[in-house]
Amino acid sequence: MVAVFIVIFAISLWLIIEGAEKFTDGLLEASAAFGISSFTLGFLFNGFDPDNLAVGIAGAIQGLPGISMGTAIGAAVFLLTFAAGITAILWPLRVDIPRRLIIVTLLSPLPMAALGLDGVLSRSDGTVLLIVSLALIGYVVRTTRWHPLFKLDEKQIEEVVAAPERPRWWAPAVMIGGTIAIVIGAALFNWSVRGILRALDWDETMFGMIIVAAAVSVEEIFRMFVPARQGRAEVVIGNIMGTILFFVLFNVGVIALIHPLPLERSVLGFYWSFMMAALVAISIFLWRRRIGRTAGGLLMGGYVIYLGLAVGGGYQLTG
Repeated sequence: MVAVFIVIFAISLWLIIEGAEKFTDGLLEASAAFGISSFTLGFLFNGFDPDNLAVGIAGAIQGLPGISMGTAIGAAVFLLTFAAGITAILWPLRVDIPRRLIIVTLLSPLPMAALGLDGVLSRSDGTVLLIVSLALIGYVVRTTRWHPLFKLDEKQIEEVVAAPERPRWWAPAVMIGGTIAIVIGAALFNWSVRGILRALDWDETMFGMIIVAAAVSVEEIFRMFVPARQGRAEVVIGNIMGTILFFVLFNVGVIALIHPLPLERSVLGFYWSFMMAALVAISIFLWRRRIGRTAGGLLMGGYVIYLGLAVGGGYQLTG
């Protein structure tokens, strides 16, 4: 029976990821006409990850808060350590990011931690997080208007958006189809996760922070590989910064607004703390305008340590 749950789990992830990709394609095509920089494309459209959000909402509604937090905190750890690390090892990243944006990204997880100190993220907490996220997103987008890095590059936008002309209804139809796939996938995902947890007697929070986080974020690796290989480090960094801000503020805010999230002590005591350590490391590298192969190796090593502590139960020392 476990094999059946695992197969359904894999199918649900495929549906969610494919649906998210189609949704993003439609969104990019619909938005390209307004003309925005490649950094902003990476920040907004890679940062907003509907598959993570859908899985997080489904987990919260069905009483699996560990799964929900895994799609935010666990996925952020995976992005900051494994995905960013392997990308930098293969293609070292050199980019000049305004330091104010580095600071904004570094501070973005703090509101969630402050509001969760009482052991629950309530609907009112979710509202606060959502408002803060929209304010910071607006600030970042506004900043992109003046910095030379963010000047509109028509050639880069054409590379991101499919060239062939299509009828006006095409992009909305793709977005609707992607949304349907995400909803169906999220329902199957929730059912399969419950079955796996019951059959194997695994800890829900650890499963969410490691297995679910990596599964729903694996496409981030490929979203980073392509621009890094093309020498467009600003897209990669935009992806990282946007994803962190969206995950820990926007996504958690939406999820808590829909359904309050009780938090185990390990969520803030270990998982959130490790995420912040990884974010501090990334921020230091960005402050120096380079994430080289050595830095990438350190980030990858951090992910190995993270897995060892989580799987080995070391996180229990903090909670």
